[in-house]
Amino acid sequence: MALVSGKPKAGDATVTQICVYNKQTKAVELGGEIGAQVIPVSKP
Repeated sequence: MALVSGKPKAGDATVTQICVYNKQTKAVELGGEIGAQVIPVSKP
């Protein structure tokens, strides 16, 4: 499980999504966007 942040192709705002990887089936699932109110996003 990971949080993936970046800019979408069609916008200027930074978004964060939950990414889940299943090692057994090698399937990747992306969850919905998480707003900055829930997880503050900043560059190091």
